[in-house]
Amino acid sequence: MFGLAIVGTACAGDRPDEAMMLPIRTLVQFMASPPASPISGVFASTGVVIVENFAPYIYIGPSAVTRWETGFRGHVASGDLSELAVKFGEPQDFSRDGDRAYFALPTTWTGRAGRQRFKETGVWSFVLVRFNDAWHVLAYAWGVMELKSQAKPVS
Repeated sequence: MFGLAIVGTACAGDRPDEAMMLPIRTLVQFMASPPASPISGVFASTGVVIVENFAPYIYIGPSAVTRWETGFRGHVASGDLSELAVKFGEPQDFSRDGDRAYFALPTTWTGRAGRQRFKETGVWSFVLVRFNDAWHVLAYAWGVMELKSQAKPVS
């Protein structure tokens, strides 16, 4: 089951708007339940940089998105990850300069790794770029702050 919530309120203009959140929600849907087809429409067409907590940890260059997607699918399979869900805290440090925006999202992923439940809390920082009347992820970096696993396997 996939879940997504943005918690808290802020004044307009000091947080990402719904159009900025769209590629992030699409990315989360992909990550929560990777479809057979490649991810599309989320990332910028060039210059993408992704920093992740699975090898090779940084994805950069013309094939960054393809390599990240392959790495992510392997990460999910190797950890037998399932039931992934995410909750976002209040966006932090939002700034926009023309067709680029930056912000950090306190993020909590939950799910199962094998038969054990887990909760991974971290910060997801994004740089978005706007082209063709839509926002796209130009860069993101994921940083884990805390990882907890349930002590007993669940059935």
